[in-house]
Amino acid sequence: MKSLLLLLVSMYLLMLGYMYLTQRSFIYFPEHTRPARIPSNFEFTNDGHKLRGWVLNKQQEDAVLYFGGNGESLEYSLPLYKRIFPGRAVYMLSYRGYGDSEGTPTEAGIYSDADILYELVKGKHRSVSLVGRSLGSGVATYLAANKEVKQLALITPFDSLVSLASSHYPIFPVALLLRDRYPSLQRVQKITAPTLILYAANDRIVPESNTQALIAAFPSDQITVSRIESAGHNSISQFEEYSSGLQEFFHRTD
Repeated sequence: MKSLLLLLVSMYLLMLGYMYLTQRSFIYFPEHTRPARIPSNFEFTNDGHKLRGWVLNKQQEDAVLYFGGNGESLEYSLPLYKRIFPGRAVYMLSYRGYGDSEGTPTEAGIYSDADILYELVKGKHRSVSLVGRSLGSGVATYLAANKEVKQLALITPFDSLVSLASSHYPIFPVALLLRDRYPSLQRVQKITAPTLILYAANDRIVPESNTQALIAAFPSDQITVSRIESAGHNSISQFEEYSSGLQEFFHRTD
């Protein structure tokens, strides 16, 4: 019995070590997005890496920065956001290591790229708004808490990556292991922009409790919430309520 216990403890510790050393392979899935199927039409350099993406309607005075979900091939969403935001310039940047962007994804690196993108866009447009989906919600809350933002929309967001990972891996001390944390909940008090949260009733990746924790942190007069029935984490953008919800929110808060 003692030998069995020692074996189980040893296996557990080995698993902890493996998860710690390879944790970013559990967080980021850039391999699903490479190479991009449609050539990008803007790029910039940061930390010696070329970051590439797409801009729609670049002649418009107001801009939206879209930060996508994990493993999302942004080029397939170009027609959707061109239709949703015909009166705005829409910038869609592939995270470092995703699509045709160079580098390796990390939380700090992605924030740094987002900072530069914001400054480039801010210099060309009258206002900047943000849309962040899933992983991108953590990037969007980072910018919204630190930059001047007109509107903020969060799609299938989570309160923090620590909380989310803990719900998926309850037997591991995730709070001690994680290097990339995306603590959106901690940033809410610094966010002043009108905020929309769209989430899926059948989300199997971000539990509703993680989204509700984020919702509860916002002042009620600052936030609009829409729960899309029958939608899943990856299918939410296929529902008409998704497009209409974004359009109504941005029109109402203009």
